[in-house]
Amino acid sequence: MRKIYFFIYLFICIGLSAKSQNTSEELLKKGDELSKYKEYDRAIKLYDSCISIDKYAILAYFNKGQALEFLQRFEAAIENYSTLLSMFPQLNPPLTRRGISYIKIQKYQEGIADLEKANKQDPNNPQILCNLGLGKIGIKDTSGITDLNNSILLDSSNYEAYYNRGLGKILLGNSESSIQDFEHAIKLKPDFGQAYFSIGLAKFQLGLKEQACNFWKQSIDKGYKRAQVIIDQNCN
Repeated sequence: MRKIYFFIYLFICIGLSAKSQNTSEELLKKGDELSKYKEYDRAIKLYDSCISIDKYAILAYFNKGQALEFLQRFEAAIENYSTLLSMFPQLNPPLTRRGISYIKIQKYQEGIADLEKANKQDPNNPQILCNLGLGKIGIKDTSGITDLNNSILLDSSNYEAYYNRGLGKILLGNSESSIQDFEHAIKLKPDFGQAYFSIGLAKFQLGLKEQACNFWKQSIDKGYKRAQVIIDQNCN
């Protein structure tokens, strides 16, 4: 009789284990579906549930980190990627995303360190070079322009690389050339409100105040609401 109970217990345990595995996969899939429809808060809860079942669920950690980034919760994203990297230190994608998150909150040195390491592992990745260049620009390191040039050579369709290079040129005082990069970014992404705003900054640096105000107003129309502050300060 005891043997029968033992085998019943063993069968139940095996069944529960299989069910948990399926549930983990299902939670990940449902989280990804919610992320696809930009329901990031709900997706994060599902990713957390997936991780509670399988603490080594790499995709759940990674996708959770991206969801946190979309919500601009960069500190939480960094913590999430750091947890994943503590378990799998050789993974390049979370290292890259952590570096990008650092740069988003202007922790440039930390971001550059991550992205330089990622670049050594994957030297021809335009996304890495694009963000590495932006980080260097943040600390006024002109070699960031070279990284952005290389990013564009590898992927000429990347609007962010053109935009970031434009920012670098503004910092270097090359406002006229920066406008060309911002305009190219807009061609690739027509509703890129921040690029309109930055053209306004470049125009303002060139002493073209009226044109600057027009571009700042266009950036508002494209959804970049932060432009209102500078409009109130400088435009009639």
